[in-house]
Amino acid sequence: MVNKKKNSEIFDEFPKEGDIVEGVVLEKKGKNVWVDLGITLGVIFGREYLLARNSLRKIKPGEKIKAKVIEVNGYRGSLELSLRGLREEIKWEKIRQIKEEGKKIEGKVVSVNKGGLLVKINDIQGFLPISHFSEKRLQVLKDSDRKDLLKTLQKFVGESLEVKILNLSLKTHRLVLSEK
Repeated sequence: MVNKKKNSEIFDEFPKEGDIVEGVVLEKKGKNVWVDLGITLGVIFGREYLLARNSLRKIKPGEKIKAKVIEVNGYRGSLELSLRGLREEIKWEKIRQIKEEGKKIEGKVVSVNKGGLLVKINDIQGFLPISHFSEKRLQVLKDSDRKDLLKTLQKFVGESLEVKILNLSLKTHRLVLSEK
């Protein structure tokens, strides 16, 4: 007996915008890379092709690749795919794993605002609120004039520091850090 799926089951499986999909490269033709995703075809083309061309040079037909769906009704009715979008998702996934493991990670202060420091870790910018500064850093703030807060915070730009991930949202790409 043939196992037939209902249309609703197929629709539930069909990739949506933002999904990470895996497929087999069918062909590389011109500035298009066609990918068999099983349920449909995907294509990397145009700007996405140009942005990922160095990575795509190494890929050959028959190889499996992962990509992010950026448009469902894309070029010639296929799913439009991006490797660039996938890289960003991989960075956030690494951050999530670090949080799960409770590890500290090194970051670099890149900017400030009146509420704290903006810290870059793994090419992702997070926020380190003043309330989560280390005792040493808090002491520097206590020793300075309150009205010169931004000026004092600015002194930390360029410094490396060890932080823990306090909170993160993969959906909104928000990252809150702590030195404690």
